Amino acid sequence: LMLAHASHEIRTPLSRIRLGIEMLAEKNDPKYKTALSQDIGELDALVDDILMASRLDMIKVLPQPEHVDWLALVAEEAAH
Repeated sequence: LMLAHASHEIRTPLSRIRLGIEMLAEKNDPKYKTALSQDIGELDALVDDILMASRLDMIKVLPQPEHVDWLALVAEEAAH
């Protein structure tokens, strides 16, 4: 399901990039280059989000909690 949503989200900026490249080829207008840069940034952010979600999904089991002697930890830090 996540991949289906991701592919849909990625196709939108890709379509805008394709159109922007065509427009840039026809009319050498700086606004098309700016729009392309924004779309590429959006696409990059989407890929980062997908990678982060996949990394978080890989964590199946949280590590077992450890016993911490808080009094000893505080005393050690206070000594510094």
